[in-house]
Amino acid sequence: MAVTGNYVIGMPVCMLLAALSVFVLALISPWFQWILASGPFAFLGKISYTLYLIHTLSIEWAQVDTAKAFVDGGASKPMAALYSFLIFSPILILIAWGLEWAVDTPSKKWASAIDIESRLEPARDGKPKKNFCEYICSSW
Repeated sequence: MAVTGNYVIGMPVCMLLAALSVFVLALISPWFQWILASGPFAFLGKISYTLYLIHTLSIEWAQVDTAKAFVDGGASKPMAALYSFLIFSPILILIAWGLEWAVDTPSKKWASAIDIESRLEPARDGKPKKNFCEYICSSW
């Protein structure tokens, strides 16, 4: 609450300022660029889309119920939220990684192959190109 000055500034404004400061740091700070280029952040960047797609399912269903169970068991709300976060974050990351490997990457490769096959330029190997429908049906 001290960050917002007892909500005089407003939480949305504080969140916007925090996002802008991270953006500026990423542009001008070499050590911050080095941190963002590290392996863990590159991995999170790779799985970020699938993580974005599935995180709401976990938050709306499992994390809320787990946090409520912790509160009913006597934990404070902030500690219940922390416990729930620590329990479900590794699970979400593993599921997102699996979906990235099993669904997202093959889909991107297939879409790229469709894009290349549907271009108007002749094939490089000399074979006649299939039309778009033939290619889709043969590679499905």
